Amino acid sequence: MKKWEGVRAAMLGALTIIALAAAMIVPGVGASPAQAANVTDGFSPGNIVSDANFYDGRALDAGQIQTFLNQRVPRCTIGDPGRTAGMKWGETRIASQCLRNFSMNTQSRPANAYCAAYSGRSGESAAEIIAKVGQACGISQRVLLIMLEKEQSLVTDSWPTVRQFDVAMGYACPDSGPGNSANCDPTQTGFFQQVYRAAWQLKVYRANPNSYNYKPFQNNRIQWHPNAGCGTSNVYIENWATAALYIYTPYRPNQAALNAGWGTGDGCSSYGNRNFHNFYKTWFGDPQLPFPVDGRIATYWQSNRSWLGNPKAAAVTNNANGGGRTQQFSGGIVFEPKSGQVSGMQRTSPIYIAYSQAGGIAGPWGWPAAPAVNQGVSGNNVMRFQGGIVAEAKGYGAYLVPTRLQALWEKEGGFGGRIGFPIASAFTGPGDIVSQSYRSGELVYSPAGGSLQVDPDFLTAWRALGAGGGSIGVPIGPSVSSTANGGGKTYPMLRGTMYQSRAGVYAIGTGPFGDAYRAAGGHTGSLGWPIAPAECGLHDGGCAMPFQNGVGLWNQATGMVKVSPQTYEAWKRHDAKLGYPEVTASAVGTGANGGFVHRFATGEAYQSTAGTYVLFDGPLRDAYRSAGGPLGGWGWPTSDLTCATDGSKCVMSFAEGTATTTPNGGLEFVRALGDFPKQRLSGSDRFSTAVEAVRNAYPSPVDTVIIANGMDYPDALSAGALGAKWKAPLLLTTSSNLPEATRIELARLQPKRIVVAGGPGVVNANVMAQLGELAPRVDRVSGADRYETSRAIAQAGWPNGTSSQVFIATGAEFADALAAGAAAGATGAPVVLVPGAASAAPVALTAELDRLGAKQVRIAGGVGAVSSGVERSLAQGRVVERFAGADRYETSSLIAEALFPQNGSNPYWANGSDFADALAGNAVAGAQRSPLLLSRASCVPPSVYDSTARLARDRILILGGTGVLSDAVYMAKRCGI
Repeated sequence: MKKWEGVRAAMLGALTIIALAAAMIVPGVGASPAQAANVTDGFSPGNIVSDANFYDGRALDAGQIQTFLNQRVPRCTIGDPGRTAGMKWGETRIASQCLRNFSMNTQSRPANAYCAAYSGRSGESAAEIIAKVGQACGISQRVLLIMLEKEQSLVTDSWPTVRQFDVAMGYACPDSGPGNSANCDPTQTGFFQQVYRAAWQLKVYRANPNSYNYKPFQNNRIQWHPNAGCGTSNVYIENWATAALYIYTPYRPNQAALNAGWGTGDGCSSYGNRNFHNFYKTWFGDPQLPFPVDGRIATYWQSNRSWLGNPKAAAVTNNANGGGRTQQFSGGIVFEPKSGQVSGMQRTSPIYIAYSQAGGIAGPWGWPAAPAVNQGVSGNNVMRFQGGIVAEAKGYGAYLVPTRLQALWEKEGGFGGRIGFPIASAFTGPGDIVSQSYRSGELVYSPAGGSLQVDPDFLTAWRALGAGGGSIGVPIGPSVSSTANGGGKTYPMLRGTMYQSRAGVYAIGTGPFGDAYRAAGGHTGSLGWPIAPAECGLHDGGCAMPFQNGVGLWNQATGMVKVSPQTYEAWKRHDAKLGYPEVTASAVGTGANGGFVHRFATGEAYQSTAGTYVLFDGPLRDAYRSAGGPLGGWGWPTSDLTCATDGSKCVMSFAEGTATTTPNGGLEFVRALGDFPKQRLSGSDRFSTAVEAVRNAYPSPVDTVIIANGMDYPDALSAGALGAKWKAPLLLTTSSNLPEATRIELARLQPKRIVVAGGPGVVNANVMAQLGELAPRVDRVSGADRYETSRAIAQAGWPNGTSSQVFIATGAEFADALAAGAAAGATGAPVVLVPGAASAAPVALTAELDRLGAKQVRIAGGVGAVSSGVERSLAQGRVVERFAGADRYETSSLIAEALFPQNGSNPYWANGSDFADALAGNAVAGAQRSPLLLSRASCVPPSVYDSTARLARDRILILGGTGVLSDAVYMAKRCGI
């Protein structure tokens, strides 16, 4: 057997005999199969085994191999008396396992030029090793099993030795020892190493045929026996596998060895290759695969045998597409059509793979008509078939150029021509159209236009329409240039036209929409060239397409009408309800106050610098027209109509205000507040902002000033109503020190009395002392908590029986109490705080209501702020009215609109998310009989906007700087717009 040491010797041209003598000259190595009559019949010295059988790396899997090993050794006798594992046996020891039970840790091997990567792991069985090595190196597992038996009898030995595993394949064991004995390299021992390296070596032989003494497809001189005196014989080696066997075991069995079957011949008999044949035939069947090859297939095979290999089956007749024969070989398939040349294809070739996917002989390609012709670069080939010519381009695949396109393709230069090779299968569509993509373009065919190349200027857009141009089909003639409307090109299609201009390439199909466009002059008319794709399937079967000069909006009833892009976008928001345009848009007004009005089936679209909005037919549109339309008091629309989900009202904004409708036919137009006079009252902090609010309302000295903690809100909420009643401004302090801005303002106001809201934990003695320096009298109004403090404030301002109405708000939040405080101050009522989450009003609260003589209770906020349980307990003998909006902003609006007259006061706006700037404003607003409304920081809530528009008289006062209420609020930006 040739080993790795023999490779080097063979490279030098010397025949190195490295066969294991016992395997070559001993007739039955180990336990041989039972003698079978004529077992050597059919042995061919030039074709011991076919390449197909020898190099089939997937012949057996691990499970099949394990079953085979179990059958060869039904019972392993290691452990029987005299066969104990590890006991001395000659120069070695009894192994611990038979091959059927053997396992070991294997090492991963990277891929190399001869074998794919091998992934090692611990505890791999012999069956797994044989299966994986065969698959990695492309050597049949049957061959590996036979060599294990031929070399060391491992397959059938029921008590093998350690050495049998160490040199399992006889690899690296040249016969260079004494008396031609095996001289094994100790670095190459071990079962896995032997199996892997032997399989690798067999592949090395095939890859380097000129490096060894025995070569396939030629005559070779082969010795009969290691004894050169026995002579040689001349053998024509017919395949790679037989050459490998002779390189591995370089002797030919003589007739005496063959006559002996499994037995002994004469003194010049060798047995290694005979036994390989015998084992293969006994265990696995005929090693030569004797399938006949005849006729024109035989002639082709003989010329291409180097890659076709041996036949794998007999020739088969196929009657499809005119009929012929095919025959399978180990390296490919040969086709013999009744008419046409014989040709073959490798199964792994791109052309054959694509051919198979296309249906093979019975598919549109039909029979091969001639062998493949290389195009000058490996992997670039063309091959003629009945259905056309196939082009294979390296890296792109193989595709059929159908007969409809073949003549034009070849006229353009074919594979290396102007359009290049195909890069996709041809598409066949309805009406016998064909299209196919090539490296540098597209070829198409239709009965109407014949075979054409798609104009490159249109190609990308045409392909984007879908296979074969989608609904517009393929070109049926050349493109035509036009100078109209800036210039471009038109391109006739099977079912329409494509248009190219500076705006791009777009398609318009045949049918009513295309007819209407052409009737309007097409690209030369008022619409001009298309600038975007058409949209069809719109409401009522309509279509729309943007053009240079507008959007063509069409349906069957109205035809094509040009609308502006802005009007089209507005129409899309309402298409099903608005219907289609009846006339072309009319211009209304001029300059900054100009725009267009476009009439539709059920309404009108108004386009101005403010945008384009829709007004449907009905009372609102009638009222708008009565007010003078776009040039009247309402101005141009600035929003679409929006309606509440419950249908309670609908709102639409106009340049000069907002129109609101109700289901009962009510309509109100509320003026816009953007340009309405406003005054911002703000300082550098909350304390100075409070000063600005007070200074604006109280320009002269006052008798009384109220002081509250500006870092928290509870005490100031009730104090605001008291300040409004006393006409006493409210200023802010910290709990421990009087801010300088507050001190300066107190000095300006010169009060005779200062009232502090809250106990020492809220405003401490230090502040009281500082206040004592600014007024002759300083009093404190307080209780044990915010609720008792609010009652104490009510008692300080309202003697027994002097307030028939009281405002109630939660003490856990500030928003509702702020709005309530201004309203309470304006109506002369106190604000009393309640623990809103309580199940009932505290007894102290109901007692305070009784003391005040309250007959009416107004609750600020919903049940989430003041519970229904509290409401029920307050209703005992009293009228209870709750003001509850969807949020704090709407609650403030409800209070304002209920208690303040329209256009009768100047509302205050305060941040609804922060109490600081609103505390002083609460008292000021109440004293001025003005509402306090809450706003978001970045926009005015719709409810607040509308209430302000109805209530405001001269101006709006904004509490806080731009960090509290932004410039957008100052400009009355409505939330949601």
